[in-house]
Amino acid sequence: MPVIKTIKVGGPADLDGLERYRVAAFLLDSPARWSDGERREPISWELARRVPRRHSVILSAGLTPDNVARAVAVARPWGVDVDSGVEERPGAKSPDKVRRFVAAAKSVAREPS
Repeated sequence: MPVIKTIKVGGPADLDGLERYRVAAFLLDSPARWSDGERREPISWELARRVPRRHSVILSAGLTPDNVARAVAVARPWGVDVDSGVEERPGAKSPDKVRRFVAAAKSVAREPS
């Protein structure tokens, strides 16, 4: 069964030792506690890009329709994860924000590396 391991990334040391995990992917998340409806600051996209390409990375924390294209361009993740970044209010997703988020993420994914 494939497993995705969440890693709370506050700095470079948090990415040490990824080799010890036998997982399908790493979800890189903010070390900040999540609070219902509260947006968290994004993790360092430059730091996320340093994860060796042999590991699949899912970028999380602080992503919005306005910053996901830049995040994908910098970090080059396997995937992205979003929650509060596409909400109108806590717990209520905005269909327009979801469409914009997906379009922005895909626009960069189609560009050559």
